[in-house]
Amino acid sequence: MSYLSAIHEIHRNSIEPLLGAARGCSVSEVDELERTLGFTLPAAYREYLLWMGKDYDGIFRGSDCFIDNVIENNSWLPELLTENGIKFDLPEDYLAFFMHQGYAAAWFTVPAEPDPQCWYFAEGDTEMPVQKGSFSSVILTQIQSLLPVIRGKLV
Repeated sequence: MSYLSAIHEIHRNSIEPLLGAARGCSVSEVDELERTLGFTLPAAYREYLLWMGKDYDGIFRGSDCFIDNVIENNSWLPELLTENGIKFDLPEDYLAFFMHQGYAAAWFTVPAEPDPQCWYFAEGDTEMPVQKGSFSSVILTQIQSLLPVIRGKLV
C-alpha cells in the first residue's frame, strides 16, 4: 500500500519536469535510522524516506526534512518550543521530521499508526503547536504550497 500515491503523481507530473526525479534513501539507511532511534518508523514516513529522503536539491531544498536531519531535528525541537515560551509536553518518543531555518517544526509521536497524526509549530504563526493531520496530508500540503514558488523561480 502506498500512503503517498497522490504525492507521487503530483511530483511525477509537476515537479520532476522542473527538478528531476526525487532521490531516496536505501533500505539499509532507513533500517540504520530505526536502529539508532530505537523504534520502527511509521510506514508512510518510511515510504517518504525511501522515495525522497535524500532529495536535497528537490522541492524541499532549504528545509531540514531528510534522513540525516532527523537526529538533530529531534534535539532542536524542545529548544524551539522553550525559546518561544511554549509549555507543551512533548511525548517521551517523537520524531521531528521537518524543521525550517530554526523557526518551524513538524513531528509525530512514536510508536505511531502507519500514517501518523502530525504536530506543527512555527514562530509567530501559532501560540501553541497544532495538529495538522496525517503525515501524508502534511507532505501533500507542503508540496502543493511550494509548487508555485518552484515554478516561479524557474520561469
